[in-house]
Amino acid sequence: MRVQTMGLLALGLIVLAACGRPANEVQVTQSSDERLSCFQLNSQYQANLDAVGFIRQEDINRESDNLGAVAGVLVMGVGSLLALDDGSANEAELTAMIARNRRLSSLAETKGCDPLLPTMDTVEADIAAAAAARAAERDQGQPGPGANVD
Repeated sequence: MRVQTMGLLALGLIVLAACGRPANEVQVTQSSDERLSCFQLNSQYQANLDAVGFIRQEDINRESDNLGAVAGVLVMGVGSLLALDDGSANEAELTAMIARNRRLSSLAETKGCDPLLPTMDTVEADIAAAAAARAAERDQGQPGPGANVD
């Protein structure tokens, strides 16, 4: 009995260690920041907005993938739990990307560039609204935006 308990504990630790992926966070402050032109600031800002959209879509996909992994336990056993992703990497990347864009906005303002749009306040409000809508739909048993309903 003790061997089985230790085996289950070891398996649980392996599953927890394998969940998710490492974060690939953007550096908020970079050594070349002060030398960026208004055009470069805007280009980097817009590229970061594209990355934020990608991360948000990855979050939506992660939710449905995790449901599949949990359902896979019934078919394939506990090994399918290795596919779970807790989303912490996405959260860390999103937080860093927002902080980086706030830094770029500040630099653009200091240099007298046109404002970088949309503002990060608007982006964060959109992210929060989308997350709340997904949570409400999930609570009602409805598929969230972007969920595969085929």
